[in-house]
Amino acid sequence: MFERALGITTRDASPVPVVEQAPVTATPTTAPAVTTGSLLEPDIEIEGTVRCKGRLTIAGRVVGRVEAGHLLILARGSVVGDIVADTIEIAGAFRGRIVAGSVNVKAGGRVYGDIETTSIAIDETAEVDASFSRTRR
Repeated sequence: MFERALGITTRDASPVPVVEQAPVTATPTTAPAVTTGSLLEPDIEIEGTVRCKGRLTIAGRVVGRVEAGHLLILARGSVVGDIVADTIEIAGAFRGRIVAGSVNVKAGGRVYGDIETTSIAIDETAEVDASFSRTRR
């Protein structure tokens, strides 16, 4: 009955189920999209040194040293230790020493320690308790 109405023919007379799939749509998120680089997921905790020549996004926890071209610490991410990077964006938590070309502490970011950088931007809702020294590039 359905075969004839839908124009479907089969070798036997058994009905052919028709399944419609919903279109795939992107789900909006509050976190920045990670389109390139490496991502440490929220369930990852690393003790030691993490090195990434390109972009590194941390949603988990690192205790130790992080070296990256561009580092992004997401709101649920945290680093305790030293960071050396060209650029750093912090929306999560950091405690330790930073050496970077530029540092951007975003809304909700928490930074405690020492920062050595050429330029720094701090959102008015960020929490920062740090000593600063400006370097020349």
